Amino acid sequence: MKKDDAQDEEILSYKKISDTSTYQEEFKSVTSVSYYLKQPEPEQAPDNIQWYTETMKIDGFHEAFEWVTSGPSLEIGYMYTGYKTTNEYLAHVLLFELIRLDKAAAPRSRVRADYEWTSEGLLYKVWITPVTPEADNK
Repeated sequence: MKKDDAQDEEILSYKKISDTSTYQEEFKSVTSVSYYLKQPEPEQAPDNIQWYTETMKIDGFHEAFEWVTSGPSLEIGYMYTGYKTTNEYLAHVLLFELIRLDKAAAPRSRVRADYEWTSEGLLYKVWITPVTPEADNK
């Protein structure tokens, strides 16, 4: 007798279910997808985003912080509204800095992020959308 069969028999005897089909139906209801946490739908960037694509490769968070705070975090929202990069350090630091800057004063934009698989690997996307009274009422 296999280990799985022994466990099934033990569960059947514990539950006092004599009919195997009843047990299988009960097992399916307990292990159905509704009992698991569902992943949120990925955030979709609006069509009107002006993207800047970064090609720089950086090997650490300190370098990424120096690069992001000297340029992209100051330019996003003025020169362009979205930032694409394949470098995870740049994406993480930019996202952190944009949220930090936005929370320091009255929020003027909503910071969003997403990623997609490309032939080069993961493409990280960070973008902002302006806060408007119409958006808050929805």
